[in-house]
Amino acid sequence: MLSDSLIHQFLQTQHQKAVNEAESIKLKGKELDHNRDLSSKYMEIETELDKERPKERRKTYTRIAYIADALITLFLTFIGFCLYVGKEQFLIELIKVSLYPILTFAGYYAGTRKRKTKKKKKEDFTPAEVVVD
Repeated sequence: MLSDSLIHQFLQTQHQKAVNEAESIKLKGKELDHNRDLSSKYMEIETELDKERPKERRKTYTRIAYIADALITLFLTFIGFCLYVGKEQFLIELIKVSLYPILTFAGYYAGTRKRKTKKKKKEDFTPAEVVVD
């Protein structure tokens, strides 16, 4: 029927498959442990970032305020200079030309912000009432 060497080779192959599966299971276990450690470290880092987020937001708003103040000061200085030089007609034309794009952009910006808040409100849901018979 089957020779002893063939049976021996079959048993060795099966033994090696079992050893390989055992090693694979050990490696998967180590990988799971490693992933668990990484996720716990990630959660710690995320917690630290959440603590620092309000401070960073204040810094961002402060920077935006400084830039806006600089632009407004520059614009008012320009208007003052034009009035000092006697270019009132130039200022009137400049305001006429620039007012339409500024108002269009402001309306677009306000509309997109309103749409975003509506989407956020739509995502909020009220849980359904569970009725047990």
